[in-house]
Amino acid sequence: MSSAEEGELWKGCVFVFDANILLNLYRYSRKTRKAFFEVLEKSKDRIWIPNRVAEEYLKNRPAAIVKQESPYENTIDKVEWLKEEVEKLKVDLESEYSHPFVKSEAVSKVEKALSDLMENVREEKSESLERMEADEIRENLSSFFDGKTGLGFSEDELRKICEEGEERYSNDVPPGFKDRGKENGGHVPKDEFIKYGDLIIWKEIIKYSKESKRDIVFVTDDNKEDWWVVKSGKQLGILPYLKSEFSRETGRKICMYGSGDFIDKADNLLNMDVGEDVSREIASVRENSARDLFNKAMANSHTANISQKYEMDHNLSAANGADKTIGDLIRYAKEKELNREEDSYWAEDSDMNIKEKVDSIFRDINYLNDRLDYIISNEPAGLTASDKELFGSEKKRIRRELMEKKVMLSDIYKNWR
Repeated sequence: MSSAEEGELWKGCVFVFDANILLNLYRYSRKTRKAFFEVLEKSKDRIWIPNRVAEEYLKNRPAAIVKQESPYENTIDKVEWLKEEVEKLKVDLESEYSHPFVKSEAVSKVEKALSDLMENVREEKSESLERMEADEIRENLSSFFDGKTGLGFSEDELRKICEEGEERYSNDVPPGFKDRGKENGGHVPKDEFIKYGDLIIWKEIIKYSKESKRDIVFVTDDNKEDWWVVKSGKQLGILPYLKSEFSRETGRKICMYGSGDFIDKADNLLNMDVGEDVSREIASVRENSARDLFNKAMANSHTANISQKYEMDHNLSAANGADKTIGDLIRYAKEKELNREEDSYWAEDSDMNIKEKVDSIFRDINYLNDRLDYIISNEPAGLTASDKELFGSEKKRIRRELMEKKVMLSDIYKNWR
């Protein structure tokens, strides 16, 4: 699509947002969130979400809020470590052998800056968790999409879509076939249509475009190749099959963007002044979201066939500069049953092949993630200071072990490559 065609499309299209776009708002800073809402405000008469997107947003919103505790805790841990290091430096400087040109006032300024930073992080963390009850993000979204949310499908229509999905997925017909192994994940009530979520969204977008006679710009941070044309790690646009199906069904045009590209385009085509720092943050959050999904898949290794569960999308492997994916590693290990007795790293497990070693690490990561989630979700209110310290120490210990396991996995990958 040329720049002129793209500009013309944006003039009269409807902007449709995926659930991951709405959920990522909980990961943005105030400034970036404000910028995103300004884009919605600018185009408020031309925005819409499928009913399935609304359902997925509401279902996953609590987890998105709770999940933000971990980055805050990691930052607090790092600041505490820095404060300890500064305290050591202060003791050294106050000794009789201290450096003659370093003033104690300079160290005091660093201490104050770290204390201010710690206070700010704790405030932000508290505000984030309070959204479980008083959620201004949800309120804003409810206001923007009031009367601009699809009605969805009847249960009979959903079952027909799922039947079609079975055939589509068996032939790798997009979208959604990458989710064919997706499970309910403990959601209550059970979502029997979960693995067909992408297809349901796609069908509802087609239905809406056909009825409204409008072109569509679909904004999603779903990175999978059952949506995108991906070359050398770059997403070049919607798959030709989907573009053709959409045109055939609706007689209209569709264009697709990730959140970062959408904000960049809005800056120009909607005459916004978003700012490069906002674009960078959105791109960073999207990249981290993709990595989180991969890590989650790794942590669930014991529940599925390992050679299928960890097949990374090519865009992720290319983005990491890797020629081989983790899926390649596991398949190769499974086929060749390689032992690495000559490597000291494998000395304690000389009879254990690569696949078994990787599988073992994945099980450990899964257990540690479950343990951390349980502690975060079940920490009681009104704890004494000593009990809070115990909870904090346990979370730090688990995070440290998780990091060690991921380093081990990285070492295996590097050695194999």
